[in-house]
Amino acid sequence: MSTSRVSFAFGVLVFNHESYIIEHLESIRYLIEQYGEGMDFQIIINDDRSKDRSVALVEAWLAKYANLFVSVDRLYNDVNLGTCASVGNMVDALCAKYFKLTAGDDVYSGENIFNVIPDLAVHSIVSGVPLDLTDGVISKSGFDVFHSIAADAIYDQGPLLRRFKGISVNNAPNIIYQVDLLRAPAVRRLLGQFDVVEDLPLQVAIAESGSDASFKLINKVFVYYRRTAGSTYLVATSRFFKDQIKMFEYLIAGESSAVKRFVLMNRMYCFKSGVRIVKRLCNIAVAIYGVKCMLKFWGIRERVARFESDLDLEAHVRHYALIKGRAAAFMNASFCEVVS
Repeated sequence: MSTSRVSFAFGVLVFNHESYIIEHLESIRYLIEQYGEGMDFQIIINDDRSKDRSVALVEAWLAKYANLFVSVDRLYNDVNLGTCASVGNMVDALCAKYFKLTAGDDVYSGENIFNVIPDLAVHSIVSGVPLDLTDGVISKSGFDVFHSIAADAIYDQGPLLRRFKGISVNNAPNIIYQVDLLRAPAVRRLLGQFDVVEDLPLQVAIAESGSDASFKLINKVFVYYRRTAGSTYLVATSRFFKDQIKMFEYLIAGESSAVKRFVLMNRMYCFKSGVRIVKRLCNIAVAIYGVKCMLKFWGIRERVARFESDLDLEAHVRHYALIKGRAAAFMNASFCEVVS
């Protein structure tokens, strides 16, 4: 890649995404064609041993649009490695200066994601606010919006690790990490200890990387978040559970305060119970978070109102309709020739 041009890589995590992967790739094409003039692009596609036609679809799309990228990296796993090992391999393949990792069933919005590049020079982690994509419908989850903003208000001051030790909503599809931190040995070591939950190990390791580690929440929607039958928490429930417990144990072992360690142990116990009412009513961390929300309620509410005022939901609906239409046109014109 040219050292004189801004370089940006899209990382695509694929697992049984044949129904959605073309929408995802078309949303990447939109961003490059709309906002990417003068930039170099890399795409790294990791398929974690899909059992459907995901890889064939990816290849059909690349046959037509590979020219959008200076570098195309195909990482097709012979066996199911898990998300964390796959992410590590993608970071190894990374040659661009900036990198956005997203699952192949999510869809990029029409926002200019490249505008966050200056923020990544200052902040370790930059995030947008999520919109939901469920059954083909774009919608705003009041819960997700409120608690994304609440977490930012509550944990804005002090060490970044507080955010990830406490109750907080951090929408992984909308998060972008500094590339140098993703490559850091300590970050890679912690990521390598986990299986399918990649976001928490990355976030915790980055937060532990130094006192200047920081998180910036931007009042923009970068990715529409879709939960499908391919979502990690559905297809790898036991692996997801083990990773969550392992993260609790890691945080507990590293906590020097007896009180904070007890809160983490209580939270782990509630998580292990699997009982919703126990998770809510017996979880000390939830109570602490609730009190902090009440203390900062008016400031949080003001920020939520500002986000909702700036949000043009209909524009996002139109954008998704455009992407969905392009994906359907591609499937009709191209895929049938390759796979039929």
